[in-house]
Amino acid sequence: VMKIAGYANGRKKSLMIVMNKSDLLKKKDKTLKHIEEEVYDRLGFIRFAPILFVSAKTGECITQIFEKIQTIHKQYIRRIQTSDLNNILQIIVNQHPPPSKSGRPTKVYYANQVSVAPPSFVFMTNNPDKTNFAYERYVANQFRYHFGFEGTPLNFIWRKKKSLSRKNFASKL
Repeated sequence: VMKIAGYANGRKKSLMIVMNKSDLLKKKDKTLKHIEEEVYDRLGFIRFAPILFVSAKTGECITQIFEKIQTIHKQYIRRIQTSDLNNILQIIVNQHPPPSKSGRPTKVYYANQVSVAPPSFVFMTNNPDKTNFAYERYVANQFRYHFGFEGTPLNFIWRKKKSLSRKNFASKL
């Protein structure tokens, strides 16, 4: 299971975890929430993937599989308006600024969504090298909180904002 999840995640594909035999779980003392926590402990790298408990024997929740697939696909091809994206980005950055470099604060100026399937975002910053994995995870979690993206991996690209020097600015006129 971990290997398959790793392949899908590495290829930036949407994911859903379907747990069969839920009819047997109800007879035991483990709650579904406890099992969810165990799954995410082992597969923490795909915490964005929803878990659906089904029973092939009783047919419980089987029809929900295809409904959930459609919901996840809509999130996978979802496009966020640039104005909404940057409003939320401003809130995210103000709540928790990115790491600074040599005492100089890292600024995130704006972001654009450049593609879907998976949703890919370009962030313009003064120091793209300083945005580490932990900060990316924070931004991803905040995007999921504000925009959804259930079951969908997010792709982030950090770029240095090019400033126009006076000479370049004059030549652009």
